[in-house]
Amino acid sequence: NLLSISRVIAIIWAAVCAGVKHWALPDLEWYVKRHPEDADGHFQLGFALSVNEFGRAIQELNEAIRLKPDLGEAYLTRGAIYQAEGKTEQALPDLEHAVSLRPDHVKALVLLGRAYLQLDRPKDALRVLSHGYELAPEDSQILMNYGRALLQTDHPEEGRKILDRLGKVG
Repeated sequence: NLLSISRVIAIIWAAVCAGVKHWALPDLEWYVKRHPEDADGHFQLGFALSVNEFGRAIQELNEAIRLKPDLGEAYLTRGAIYQAEGKTEQALPDLEHAVSLRPDHVKALVLLGRAYLQLDRPKDALRVLSHGYELAPEDSQILMNYGRALLQTDHPEEGRKILDRLGKVG
């Protein structure tokens, strides 16, 4: 029945999140083949593939987004893959959309801020990362990228203070 299938998928998803993707991947593939209209299934499979099969991951994430256009995590994951591949311009719309759907998602703010820095848009990065800093002032990724954005926007003293703080946070 559907309830027991969703419980099994939740267990498989937990394995993916715990880093046991090699165990979970065949089950996710099986599930998606049998439930091709389940956006969450495509997202979960795309996420599981995102570590070492970028092309397949993008295909699954595209399908998840087609089926469920407001699935922010799919945009975030696809943007992160593009960014990891060095395709920052391609990543930017996905990361911006992910942040528009979830403006308080710290990881999305970090990735978007980093993309702006990579595209030499430090003022945009500063805007995004300052919000991330308000939400998570001890997050090392926020501190590192926020410090860089401050240094690149004529705020060297404040940037050095943030980077010093990064050294203390670790």
